[in-house]
Amino acid sequence: MNPTAAFSRYSLGQFPTPLHRLHRLEQALGGGHLMVKRDDLAGFAVAGNKTRPLEFLIGDALTCGAEVVVSGGAPKSNFASALAAATRSAGLECELMVPGGKLDDPPVPLAMAIASGATLRFTGGDREELDTAIDERVRELAAAGRRAYAVPRGGACAVGALGFANAACELAEQGVPDDAAIVLPVGSGASVAGLIAGRAAVGAGWSVAGVSVSRPIDEMHEQTSSIAAACSRSMLTAEPHDALLVDATVPGMAAVTEGERVDALLAFDTEGLLFDPSYGVKALHHALTMIRQGSTEPIILWHTGGLTSAIPLIAREGAS
Repeated sequence: MNPTAAFSRYSLGQFPTPLHRLHRLEQALGGGHLMVKRDDLAGFAVAGNKTRPLEFLIGDALTCGAEVVVSGGAPKSNFASALAAATRSAGLECELMVPGGKLDDPPVPLAMAIASGATLRFTGGDREELDTAIDERVRELAAAGRRAYAVPRGGACAVGALGFANAACELAEQGVPDDAAIVLPVGSGASVAGLIAGRAAVGAGWSVAGVSVSRPIDEMHEQTSSIAAACSRSMLTAEPHDALLVDATVPGMAAVTEGERVDALLAFDTEGLLFDPSYGVKALHHALTMIRQGSTEPIILWHTGGLTSAIPLIAREGAS
């Protein structure tokens, strides 16, 4: 039985997403057993894997009788733009706390949030202060008689983690063997937390590698462990074991190493897959590095999708 079935869920995406072998990429690497989990094909507002937590967060907000959902993210946050689209679909208002000051030329994700009807509130502060700003705004709305629902940055909470706990059940149904290694990028921590909670719930033996793109490893370990434990308690399932966390942080969002750039081009040339520079390409590079170092177990690379800015990654020198 799927333990997430007991929770409210607002249908947004098309699941299960495909899981298939990357034979041409394996051939280019000279070996390996590499599969891709195509959450880029989840089917809701180019939200990619963000669709998974949003189904449970919006479901919970509706169950709680909320009128407005309050969340936040950086101007280029795919999660924030996807949340705005999801609230619009569900007939809820949306307020987004955005760090820094007002932008004259908002990036595409923020422009999408505006197009979805979200109210933007620029905090003037840092991204790390957003969860505090979200909670403060919810209290202000409550004092004004409004029923508000708080969603922490990136959906990093037990309810948000249910999306990937459900994804673990999906993987089990797709026949992923116990010796598989799952590789996925991690920003806020909800995805890897939900996955290891779901892994424990279904009794799978997969290893899970979370490739951290924005937070120090110690902070990410504490975040994912806490959320996973809370998610498992809510499902009344077995206590989760930690994931392996890999540090892929570099100075500046969307900055890539030369190795990541090479791998992005290789994935495009062999399989036609596009990976964004700030998130997906980090997991891709780790998965391909595992194969180059002689890994023989099945590797599941989670393609998280979202609004991609991958074109510079596949641009060739001298091309016109």
